[in-house]
Amino acid sequence: MQRALAQFGVTVALLGMAYVAFVFSQATGIIIGMLVLPFFFMAWIDLGRALRRDGRRVTYPLGVIVGIPQALIGIGLIICGLLFVTTYLWPGSTAPTTWWMAALSPILILFGVVWIRGALRKAQRERDTASA
Repeated sequence: MQRALAQFGVTVALLGMAYVAFVFSQATGIIIGMLVLPFFFMAWIDLGRALRRDGRRVTYPLGVIVGIPQALIGIGLIICGLLFVTTYLWPGSTAPTTWWMAALSPILILFGVVWIRGALRKAQRERDTASA
């Protein structure tokens, strides 16, 4: 859990630096922010997983709370997938259908369900392979 907290702290500091760079030069701040933002989201997900894995009474609910944005992203992916289905693949729709729309819709829905499940389930503890 300490590693996840450290990663999250570093990415928050980098986002702060991107804001300072944005104040002085908008283009530089936007570029730095776009580079740091994916790492911030990965560190956020890692932190939530580590908090849920810890198993203490205080850290597990905190890990679920940290996992709520991840679940919201999953809900958004499901909604996008369903919109693709209803807009492009529904019988009688006038929009032109392409093969990637037909492939992308179920992938988005499935990926959204996996993100929701991963955000709200209890993470399994790492097993000690040396003792096994």
